[in-house]
Parts: sequence; structure tokens; C-alpha cells
Amino acid sequence: MPTIPLPETLPPNAGALLRLIAEMLVPEDLRRVAEADYGQRADEHLAALREIVSGGALDLGQRVPGEVLELARWDQPPIEPSQEQRHWRRAFACTALLGAYGRAENEGYVHGPNQTLIALIDSLHALERILPTRERWRAMAGIDAAGTALLAWLTPRLSYEPFAEAAFFGLGLLWFALACEVEDPALVALAEWIMATEDATAAPLPDELGAPLPGDWLLGTTVFNLNHDLWCLLGARLPERLSPRHGPQVVEAVCLISAMIVHHPDD
Repeated sequence: MPTIPLPETLPPNAGALLRLIAEMLVPEDLRRVAEADYGQRADEHLAALREIVSGGALDLGQRVPGEVLELARWDQPPIEPSQEQRHWRRAFACTALLGAYGRAENEGYVHGPNQTLIALIDSLHALERILPTRERWRAMAGIDAAGTALLAWLTPRLSYEPFAEAAFFGLGLLWFALACEVEDPALVALAEWIMATEDATAAPLPDELGAPLPGDWLLGTTVFNLNHDLWCLLGARLPERLSPRHGPQVVEAVCLISAMIVHHPDD
């Protein structure tokens, strides 16, 4: 990992995003998540999920409710208005897991956190597309700022070896921060941090693996690759997060990262 600190974007906050997403759930949603493991121990899971909504900590060393949250993370709702609550449920499950990843006592139970992060971003992006304009403003108000604050808190805490995934979280932070009132110098510094962190993570892998890297830029730094298609989609969508207020340095940095993550040797 590089020694440079994560650039400041918005003040870190571990719980704001979970609170916002929980407000979009209806009582049936928690029940659906609690039943994700074929209904097994559903009442126990439901009680534990309610505690998390109330501000309780998630212990990933316990099956309840970690197992159903991890199962809900793998849901793949279509981008259709009728699937709105499924997207909120997946976003809730992913956000609860991300909050747990930042707690030191859960470190030994974290596997492939990039897969959780990108599922969250995918559902939030879907919700932006399917919600009617008025509902979108009501539902999504504060989401990007809260996502920025969560990843500003979480990213420095991710240092698991040998496949550290902090660069993925820096990219997720950039995704959210581009939609917030974050100044251009901080965004450019964040893009540079992502590149430096990816490079530091990738450099020792050939020696450690005894083989070339198993993939392209960023995606080749982790063995947890079940959601790499979603990361490629994020890369393609990243320039859409730019707005007229962003200067040429931000535009250049974002377009470079976009091109690097969507590139494939066979293209």
C-alpha cells in the first residue's frame, strides 16, 4: 500500500448511508432479507436486522444476520420500476456489510469486499434510472454525499493482505464524490491515489503468485472476481458522472481511469 494518505473529500461517516437507505425500506423488505437463506432461522435474522437498522453493530463472525445479508448481496434485480424494492434491499444489505468491514474485529471474516461495494453502486445507479423524477429527488437526496462519507471512513481501513482491495474503494469513492460538492484538486488527488494504490497492490503479485497478473488493470489485483462485469460497467459509466463544473484535469483523470478499467487485451 502507498504511504500517501487518502485525499480528503467529505468528512467520514460510517452510518449515514445506512440510515438513508433504511428509510426507503418497508416492513416487508426486512422480512424478505431475513428469509434469504430459504427461510432458515428467519425470525432470528429478522430480529438481528432490526437491531442493525436501530444502530446495532454487525458481527460477521456470527451467521445471524451476516449470512442473509451476504446472500441478499448476490441478488441481481433487473432495472425496472417494479423491482425498486429489490434494489433497496440489495443496497441495504451491501451497506450493512460495508459498515461491518471497517470494524477491526471483523477483519478475518471479510472476503472480496469489492464485490459488495459494486453491487451497492449498481443498485443505486439502477434506482436513479427507474425512479420518477419527483420520487428520485426525494429518495436519492443525500445518497451520494453519504456514500462519499462512508467510503472516506472505510477505505483507509482496508489493508487486508495479500489481495488488498483499497484501490477498488478509492474508485467507488470517486464515483460518489463526482456527484458531490468536492473540489477539483481533491478529485484529481483521489484519482492519483487510486492509480498509486493499484500500482502498489499489483507490483508484488507476480512474485507472490509465481505467475503473471490474472487480469487487467485493477481487476487483476484480486481473486474475488464474480462482479468484475459490474466494475467494467462502472468504468464505462464513470464519465457520465462528470458535470460542467468539473475542470479539464478532473475530466482527463476520470476518462483515463474509465479507459483503463474497461480495456481488454482482445479489444
